[in-house]
Amino acid sequence: MGLDPSQLEYLKKTAGLDEVHTLVATLRTFQTGDFGGSRPITIQVWDSGAGPARYSVRALDEDGNLLAFGNPGDTVHAAIRAVHWVDLDKPPRDR
Repeated sequence: MGLDPSQLEYLKKTAGLDEVHTLVATLRTFQTGDFGGSRPITIQVWDSGAGPARYSVRALDEDGNLLAFGNPGDTVHAAIRAVHWVDLDKPPRDR
């Protein structure tokens, strides 16, 4: 069940929160790379309910470590474009 923007805003005001985000999609995929194999990647799409920074996208490894992210966008497409996908190819210590 997703919450509409007015419900998210009500939660923020009632609980005295700065931000509230809903996880709207979790996608499981695999990346083949120069590291000699394939690894699972989880892509998450988050929704803050309203505003120009409504959506954000994150890529996580199988242990839940952040691999790549970007600036939020006003659409899912904009948030996907803003992800620093090149970071998927960096060694963990370089992120």
